[in-house]
Amino acid sequence: MKESSVYRAIFEEGEEKGIAKGIATGKAEGEIAGLRLSLITILEQKFASIPPSLEAKIRESSDPAILQSAIRQVFSLASPEALVL
Repeated sequence: MKESSVYRAIFEEGEEKGIAKGIATGKAEGEIAGLRLSLITILEQKFASIPPSLEAKIRESSDPAILQSAIRQVFSLASPEALVL
């Protein structure tokens, strides 16, 4: 059965979809990691340091929209604790 052309075609299609999904997942994870790093860097640049609890919360965040919103907030914050995630 594994030698049949139908089996090979189905297997190859599944393999291609799996590879595409893996690439998409990797890109998304890379984007989120970049946003986390950017947010932490910008906060540290503005406030010299940030509370470890805030840094942990940022590192746990996995929603790119929330991280992007947080980056925009930094420019109007009076303190890092005022950041809304």
